[in-house]
Amino acid sequence: MKAYLHFGGAGTVDHPRGPMLTLEAPAKITDAPRSGRTVTGYGARIPSPYMVRLHGRWRRVYVAQWGNSGVAYIGKAGAWLCTVDLP
Repeated sequence: MKAYLHFGGAGTVDHPRGPMLTLEAPAKITDAPRSGRTVTGYGARIPSPYMVRLHGRWRRVYVAQWGNSGVAYIGKAGAWLCTVDLP
């Protein structure tokens, strides 16, 4: 499985107004952790079952879910390292 990591651009820590860089990285599906979920299903840091390999480490993909759409990302809530596309 592959994931596409988008660095730069709105919402990320590095160069929020600068050019974007997209990298391809391996991804895998694991058991989703039960902690961090909310009763409503909305939140800024909801853990997903996906993990992406970045700089030699497997990192959990989190989702910022508000309303009907969400954004998958790696990093801290409000200070994303990169956004993630999982086709």
